[in-house]
Amino acid sequence: MTDDGPKLTVRGVTAVAEDATVRHVDQLSPSARRGLQALTIGETRAVAGLEPGEIVVAHSYFRVVQAETAADERETSRVQV
Repeated sequence: MTDDGPKLTVRGVTAVAEDATVRHVDQLSPSARRGLQALTIGETRAVAGLEPGEIVVAHSYFRVVQAETAADERETSRVQV
């Protein structure tokens, strides 16, 4: 793990655009795979090799997002009616 880069989290994705770039978990470095696993169980951290906006597929599709953005979007969705 590294402290460099944005703090990340992941979201499950049910649909992926046809032109989206999708990486399989096997294409990640061992440290990025460990970082992705930590993100899928709710941790928020910087992970070398992962960038906001990426789609990674393991057993499900996950979009990597910047943690602050994810929190802002959750707050926005609570306010809108």
